[in-house]
Amino acid sequence: KKCKKHSELSPEERLERKRASARKTNANNPARIKANKIRYEKQLAQATPQWLTDIDWYQMNAVYKEAKQRTLETGISYQVDHIVPINGKTVCGLHVPNNLQILTKIANVAKSNRYAEL
Repeated sequence: KKCKKHSELSPEERLERKRASARKTNANNPARIKANKIRYEKQLAQATPQWLTDIDWYQMNAVYKEAKQRTLETGISYQVDHIVPINGKTVCGLHVPNNLQILTKIANVAKSNRYAEL
């Protein structure tokens, strides 16, 4: 089987090739994956204000539960996204209830850590 040149690939084929490459890289670099997870969790902790109330925590937990429930009901993977990213390039948000939204995994990955003002 002859491989197509990059320029001959459809956008979907290019994306799948990129994902396959990322999966291979991730499988060969578990320490890097763990380090990235630790870095993200540290950023999340720093973006979580100490003044959050029990009601705030309840609301945030409800958003995460809703995302999980949608995934179970639809079979489509949903994730909780920070509207204003906690580690954006131009602005950094907080880990608070009104900064959370539920997106499909595909939409969340596409958004990355960007913030688009409406």
